[in-house]
Amino acid sequence: MFLNLNPLVWLSPSRVQTASLGQCQKVYVSASNAQGGRSQRRIQSAGFGVRPACAADVDSMMRMKAQLAAAENAAFTLRWTQADWLREGFGANAWLRSYVAECDDANVGMVIYSEHAYTGWREPALYIQDLFVELKYRRRGIGGALLARVAADAVARGSPMIELTMHAGNPACEFYRRAGFELVEDCVHYIAAGKGLAMLVSGAQEKSGHGDVTLR
Repeated sequence: MFLNLNPLVWLSPSRVQTASLGQCQKVYVSASNAQGGRSQRRIQSAGFGVRPACAADVDSMMRMKAQLAAAENAAFTLRWTQADWLREGFGANAWLRSYVAECDDANVGMVIYSEHAYTGWREPALYIQDLFVELKYRRRGIGGALLARVAADAVARGSPMIELTMHAGNPACEFYRRAGFELVEDCVHYIAAGKGLAMLVSGAQEKSGHGDVTLR
């Protein structure tokens, strides 16, 4: 399961219970739900566990991130050092939250998410940065279990939705659809980077030089 770019898909926390009646019922885990024992037993019977990540997991998370980047032909995104992972994921001002899946005494999957604030919404959405399960451990419910932990966090904090982006045609699209995500077909994802970003800056500066725009 890979998190890629475009199109936007989302899962509203209000649909979590509906989704749990289908595929997610087998893997739904909520640390704050007193009735979650049955789902936890199902996960244990499948031979894996899901828990919050900690600083000691950074090396395995970096390994899985490298596998994900290689699969997406995006090795250029691997710029963080171990210190960066520790600071941004587990430091005093960490902005990422993550869970890892354990099987055969090793971390074999992970999900990493962050907050995504929207103007007008009281609580932020949760944006899935990375979701990955090692190849030999797929089709065991691990990806769904990782997503379920994020969904439980979203429900607990009143987040309006979970969102992620991926490449069109990614085979994981069907997995996300079964999990309860919906494709937002009327949204287009634009970015400004590299030359486009420089063009925006130079264009604004040029207009500022003619008195049309004031930059502060």
